[in-house]
Amino acid sequence: MYKLNHGFTKPELLAPAGDIESFNQAIHAGADAIYLGLDCFNARIKAENFNSNNIKSVIQKAHLYGVKVYITVNILVKDDEVDEFLKLVRLALEAGADAFIVQDFGMATLLKQIYPDIVLHASTQMGIHNADGALLLKKLGFTRVVLSRETKLSDILDIKQKTGLEIEFFVQGALCVAFSGNCYMSSLKNGNSGNRGLCKQLCRLNYSCDNIKGYLLSPNDLCLMENLKVLAKHGVTSFKIEGRLKRPAYVKTTVESYRKIIDNNYTANFIKEQEQIAKVFTRGKYNTTAYLYDNFDIIDTKNQAHYGAKIGEVLSVAKFKDLFKITIKSDVSISEGDGLKFVGNSETSIGVGNVEVVNNNYVVYTKNSQIMVKDKVYKALDFEFERKLLSTTKRLPINAKFIALISTEASDSAALIEVGETMQKTNEITANADIIFLFIFCSFHFLVNKLECVFLIPILVIRDYLVKRINVARSGYNIFV
Repeated sequence: MYKLNHGFTKPELLAPAGDIESFNQAIHAGADAIYLGLDCFNARIKAENFNSNNIKSVIQKAHLYGVKVYITVNILVKDDEVDEFLKLVRLALEAGADAFIVQDFGMATLLKQIYPDIVLHASTQMGIHNADGALLLKKLGFTRVVLSRETKLSDILDIKQKTGLEIEFFVQGALCVAFSGNCYMSSLKNGNSGNRGLCKQLCRLNYSCDNIKGYLLSPNDLCLMENLKVLAKHGVTSFKIEGRLKRPAYVKTTVESYRKIIDNNYTANFIKEQEQIAKVFTRGKYNTTAYLYDNFDIIDTKNQAHYGAKIGEVLSVAKFKDLFKITIKSDVSISEGDGLKFVGNSETSIGVGNVEVVNNNYVVYTKNSQIMVKDKVYKALDFEFERKLLSTTKRLPINAKFIALISTEASDSAALIEVGETMQKTNEITANADIIFLFIFCSFHFLVNKLECVFLIPILVIRDYLVKRINVARSGYNIFV
């Protein structure tokens, strides 16, 4: 029987990827696994997603970095779609997918019949939140359950003790107002079902009830970083970040923050980490406990979209030719390329062009006439922060062993090649290193008079060329990326 985990074995950090760039940033930020969808049968069909042409290379790259890939097939499947559904799963299996996140009980049963060794994770859309539901999943062959966000902490431990299943739990991102994402509001109103990946997010609109007006159905985003330690103790084996419709900067920032906290034994300056995430996406305040305890404070009637970090307020608004000159008091720098949001009687967003600093205040210009004195100013896009953020990459060192037999003198040119990009040292060699192999180029100088060989190994180039020209036999290697 599972006991309360006092050893705090590191759970998996699971990141979202709605496009190639987010996928790359998740790897570079330190994700242990990535979940993504193909161009059909997934609950984020509005994302760019992945397809039959790139899924194999995407999975290969992830595996090169030691990162797992889980494919989302987490919608309800119609009878006339079964063949196409099975075709997609087979494609992903052959590409090397590590697991499939499934909502449809019928499809899960069918997949187990056809592919007995397939790894199935039960989607949060199944609404599993207690041991009875988890036991059913275990009988059906699931190895992991993605619990509903409404699950109590005590029930998490109960599920772990009674089933031994891997437990995946959302720790960051959007929270649906309906139970476990099973919302039919969009389907009834617009014919676009969230259970088919077509949610119109009607919960984010303004409503009124009993003379109360606002975003009455719009929940705060989750941010459970302060509760990671207790979740790990109670049996959670995978911390999941929501966000396949979010920008790459959001993926990079959230994964970096949670990676840091997990690796530092669940300790951190949580306020600072939340502020970092708020730079790329926040709906105001965070829900920091989900439903782990008796928490019913989940709705923020005033905020429903990204604001960013609050940086100051408007001091003056003056007409300047056909523009408006906005003077802002802020202790945070404002630069060209930033995005600002002004909140007062109305909400207005602008992109920053020219910026002037006058008497330690910032002056920007806009054609928007709705900005007023004393409006609160938020930095919704920090251009310089994101530029630096997205420029960092994860690297793995080379550990190469080889035997070389000289038969033909090779060129003295060399190139440095990385997975996903090429950095040329000379104009003689170029390569597309999206193909994941080890490429080593050797330049040999044979000193005939002294009967000596000097092996110069500048760095990576095409293996096939090496084998053909200088008959190199590899004895073992790791990849540098």
